Amino acid sequence: MSRLVPAFGLATHPIVRNAPPPGRAVVAGLTVAAALHLALPVLQLPADWHGLHAGILLCLTLGLLGDLLLLPARAKFVALACILSVAPVTANLTVFDVMRYWGDPQVRADLPASIALIALGAAGIQLFSFITRNNDAGGVVVTATLVALLICSRAADDTAAVTFITAALGTTTAVIACNRGPARRSPQRVAAPAALGDSGSLVLGFIVLWLAARLASRLFSGH
Repeated sequence: MSRLVPAFGLATHPIVRNAPPPGRAVVAGLTVAAALHLALPVLQLPADWHGLHAGILLCLTLGLLGDLLLLPARAKFVALACILSVAPVTANLTVFDVMRYWGDPQVRADLPASIALIALGAAGIQLFSFITRNNDAGGVVVTATLVALLICSRAADDTAAVTFITAALGTTTAVIACNRGPARRSPQRVAAPAALGDSGSLVLGFIVLWLAARLASRLFSGH
């Protein structure tokens, strides 16, 4: 109970120099992740967005485990690699799509390159999470990244991406507003009241990676 209470933001503790870090509040991160997960069916995005839907749900689960159980970085890297090997190739949210994709002879011929890309993607999501999960400026970093992706999606004439990114910007704006409140100007430094935690930063990292790959394909391959 002593770990769960601060993890859900029900208690805050001042950050004292050379003292152990306090429990991380995950309410804001969980809210952002859940809102973006629910936005996909609400916005009625095309079927090729099902992989993002599955990835958000899996990253949200991993993020909650990371926030509550304080998973080590190695465990989160392995889990993210598994998510990246499953979610992007899931068309109908079934395991048969994954088996069909990885059983394709053409895909298996390029297996080393695929594994390298998955490892690179997992490392990228972890780096994004490290930068944004507890940092006061995490919301600003996420917003700047989404704005850049919004510009690219307009250049690629991707209406679905424009719609989704616009919705995502609304959630991150709320995080910025909370972190820029009066509590942040207190002379005694306290934990960020709306820290994204793993639950929010991992989901946002996956979304950024998925959108970047999609837009790069449309911009440079014409698909």
